[in-house]
Amino acid sequence: MTALAIDPFDSGHVLYGTGNGILRSKDANASDSGGTSHWSMGARGLEETALMDAIAPPGGATVITAMGDQGGFRHDDLNKVPAGRLKNPLMSNSTDIDFAQSKPSMMVRVGTGGEQDGAYSTDGGRTWHGFKAEPVAGAASGHIALAADGSAVVWTEAGQAPYRSTDKGASWSRAGGLGTDAVVVADRSSAKTFYSLSGGTLYASTDGGASFTARAGNLPSGKLVAVPGRAGDLWIAGSDKGLLHSSDGGRTFTTLNSVQRASALGFGKARPGTGYPALYLIGTVKNVTGVFRSTDKGATWVRVNDKAHQWGAIGSVGVITGDPDTYGRVYVGTNGRGLQYGTPSP
Repeated sequence: MTALAIDPFDSGHVLYGTGNGILRSKDANASDSGGTSHWSMGARGLEETALMDAIAPPGGATVITAMGDQGGFRHDDLNKVPAGRLKNPLMSNSTDIDFAQSKPSMMVRVGTGGEQDGAYSTDGGRTWHGFKAEPVAGAASGHIALAADGSAVVWTEAGQAPYRSTDKGASWSRAGGLGTDAVVVADRSSAKTFYSLSGGTLYASTDGGASFTARAGNLPSGKLVAVPGRAGDLWIAGSDKGLLHSSDGGRTFTTLNSVQRASALGFGKARPGTGYPALYLIGTVKNVTGVFRSTDKGATWVRVNDKAHQWGAIGSVGVITGDPDTYGRVYVGTNGRGLQYGTPSP
């Protein structure tokens, strides 16, 4: 509890604030006479929670989140409060979520604070099923990647090497070739291909995540992301090393001159008349830090937020994705202001 207020004109009307929002009672004084007081959230849409990840699957839910404190939500309508959190299992903190690009109804998520700390869905996140097993005893949180066709899952818990499952989490085997804390991402087109950026080296797997080998070195640390529907198309948001691009599965990378700093990169529907997905960047362009969109593979950028909408620590959170079905719509994760979204002005 961080704040408490009693209505000076109505002693039964009490509010208090927590990391979960503002709770309210209109009959808090019922207990004075042995009765029961009732409490509920006093505000909708006002939340102090951090985004850990967000996905926007094509043709399905508008967006699905992995959140601190709340676990996450499936948003079918951005103008309505979701009916409830992602559950079965319910996680108090969800740290990562992914979907199969060519089979977007298939999803996986991991977190902590529940009976089970990993789960899969086959109906686009409407219902979930906990993994029947865990890679190691007490596995929780970490990062998870799902093959483009949903055939394999690779889960990396903090302090552990990645583990792989091909039976929806019923059994796990250690992925070869990678050390501890190696975050793995799936190629968004080639079902057998996964990648990992670890210790300045790009590793690749062509056997569904069973084993990894080095492809390129001398790379900056950062967030590795793969372009939807394009085999071998990779980007690295390399912090103060800028933005790097590879179109050959990570064998070679080119640093873009247009970006000074890159904290996170996401992809959305291509602008009409172009064939490449729109890029969405949290970073610095021409000495201005903000959120940017590019429709020409990063050659030029347009800022899509302003000084009044920086949302605090968006660079450190590093969550951003475009909408695959609506050109120009972007989702930005914040550290304390939930998920923000924007669309182009008319």
